[in-house]
Amino acid sequence: MQRGAFVSAPAIAHAAAGAAGVAPDYPGMGKGPGLHPWMDIGSESTASLDMLRAARAFAPRTGHVRERKVMVTGFSQGASAALGLGRALEAGPVEPAQAPGT
Repeated sequence: MQRGAFVSAPAIAHAAAGAAGVAPDYPGMGKGPGLHPWMDIGSESTASLDMLRAARAFAPRTGHVRERKVMVTGFSQGASAALGLGRALEAGPVEPAQAPGT
């Protein structure tokens, strides 16, 4: 939501280096409803896992081949989010998202 600001620079830099650069939309920061729960590792981890699921679903539809490796990085609030995501990834594979009601 803040294109051109420093917050998008890491994802753009990683993408420029050939990686699939993606960044989560934390609750309350984008166009979704509600206030942003600052430094809430649970919601940050969930948003980050959703981001990975979306990227994994999107890549094949665009003809890109993705690797299983994931590099996680973050600065400031993103650092705690990166640690939370790392813990979630260590807990097991990221399952594909299911459509509501399935």
